Amino acid sequence: MRILFLTCSTGGGHNSAAKALAEEASARGHKYIIKDALDFLGHRRKSIISKGHVFAYKHMPKLYGRLYDRVGEASTKPVFISMQPSMFRINRYLKKHSFDAVVCVHVFAAMMMTHARRHYKLTQKLYLVATDYSYTPGSCLTVPDRFFVPIGFTNSFVAHGISQEKIVETGIPIKHDFFINTTREEARKKLGFDKNEVLIVLSAGSMGCGNMRSLAKMLASKLQNCTVAVLCGSNKRLFRQLSGYNRIHPIGFTNDVPLYFRAANVIVSKAGGLTITEAAISGTPLIIMNAVQGLETHNLKYFEHNRLARSAETPQQVYPMVLQALSDTESSPFTVLKKKATKELFPDEASTKILDVVEKEAF
Repeated sequence: MRILFLTCSTGGGHNSAAKALAEEASARGHKYIIKDALDFLGHRRKSIISKGHVFAYKHMPKLYGRLYDRVGEASTKPVFISMQPSMFRINRYLKKHSFDAVVCVHVFAAMMMTHARRHYKLTQKLYLVATDYSYTPGSCLTVPDRFFVPIGFTNSFVAHGISQEKIVETGIPIKHDFFINTTREEARKKLGFDKNEVLIVLSAGSMGCGNMRSLAKMLASKLQNCTVAVLCGSNKRLFRQLSGYNRIHPIGFTNDVPLYFRAANVIVSKAGGLTITEAAISGTPLIIMNAVQGLETHNLKYFEHNRLARSAETPQQVYPMVLQALSDTESSPFTVLKKKATKELFPDEASTKILDVVEKEAF
């Protein structure tokens, strides 16, 4: 079987989901291509959309959140219409590669495929994967054969007019490496960290967002016998700013995130759906900071409600939460509830469930 995984270059989480699904497809012997759906819009329009989104998210998060809350579903309709010119490019690409199924990990990609499917009467099976703990605005404008959503979110999608028969609760797909039960000692040995030190891992997402510089400096100065590892993602400026500080270890783009999460005593992260899911699977105590209004606040509320994480709005609020997390024992109420929720909400690998359905319907 040949599968096209359509992602969107407006953040790393969608790419991570696509890679997790592609990893599972490859293990089953299927051929695949991962492609940025914005490529079909042309270079100029792609650049405007992706760079504009990243700039607003990183530098104007409050405005970004207010616009998301105010316009919601309505904001996707002009985007939906603007994607019509991309139809012929999509149709030509699908014919060239003879795909059996198209799996979209971003609603924009599903919108493009919806236009192309209706206009050219495409026969490939079409799927949309939700990568946040909320209904994604615009999903009701798309026509996939199946919607793959997190555990417990069927009603959220049904409330927006999506047929329950089309919804499959699978969870959010993350790479298999996050499910490998590596011990903290083994992870630290592989990464070169002292097994006796406290290790705090700060994850700002693929774009390196948030006030991680101030937080890293504060934690490194206040915590004794501590190393602060900062996952800077693509943010080269943050990497340079943190280089040279005592007990702060900046890390650029890396494929070892599963090891860093397993090695840590505490993880402090932004509220991206993929990142916090990866952190939850690792079993390491999680603190979510600076959730951007919109999908991230929904992610935060879901994790707080299920006792999967603590939350903070400022670096100053993070410090006492780190101390609390470090003092938690296996029998502490928060730890017990977190373990219970993790087993119930992430029982299996979502990638496996999703590929099971795709194989059954498209192969």
